[in-house]
Amino acid sequence: MPQFLADAKFLAVVLDEAHHLRTEWWKTLTSFIGELSKPTIVALTATPPYDVAPFEWHRYEELCGPVDAEVSVPELVQQGDLCPHQDYVYFSAPNAKEQKVLSEFRASVDAFVARLKSNATFADLIRSHPWLSALNLCTEEILDDPEYC
Repeated sequence: MPQFLADAKFLAVVLDEAHHLRTEWWKTLTSFIGELSKPTIVALTATPPYDVAPFEWHRYEELCGPVDAEVSVPELVQQGDLCPHQDYVYFSAPNAKEQKVLSEFRASVDAFVARLKSNATFADLIRSHPWLSALNLCTEEILDDPEYC
């Protein structure tokens, strides 16, 4: 750490938009904070990264600490800190040319699924996959990659 930063003797570090602190930022900040004398960490985010892989969540908590306060959207709206939000959905029917493309695509998907269902080799591969045949031995691996599962 440069001497001028060491001389500053930071007592707190504020991490705004903390959910963006991944890979290189996480490494840099972890190293920087490790050089300080136990500063207070204030991590701010409107969207904690709940949807990341377990190892990334562990990194997030290691750097930012556990989530100790959550404010719901209705509370923010009630306080006047967030404007009400409305999604609008517009429906439209496809024209004849678009409908033909959609129908052909659906037919090709149906044909592909029918081929998979009748393929004994494929069915055997699925049945023998360790995540299905030895689930208790693969729990950590499954939890590390839930999207694949």
